[in-house]
Amino acid sequence: MARQNVTEFKRTRRLITPPPFKGTLAEEPHAWVIVFDKAQKYHEWTDEEAAVEFMVLMHGPAIYWWGGLTTDTQSSYCVFKEAFKAYFGEDDNTARAVLYPT
Repeated sequence: MARQNVTEFKRTRRLITPPPFKGTLAEEPHAWVIVFDKAQKYHEWTDEEAAVEFMVLMHGPAIYWWGGLTTDTQSSYCVFKEAFKAYFGEDDNTARAVLYPT
């Protein structure tokens, strides 16, 4: 498919927009990152563009996590994606145990 056709195709399709991430018990961090990665691929965001989009989607308690990252970490999606996984968990069950111990 030629580049012009791909661009037109994207204009006529529904935009993929991940929901905000709040870092609450009701959310699944691992699944949320998968949805975000799909949006990044679909929109063809660079690493820096993905970093900005990710930051905009942090809400509630998650924005405090974001604010605690260094500027160097915040500026690269590849870097802070690993920080996100380390903090919120590699999978959804780990995330719940870390965020909400019983």
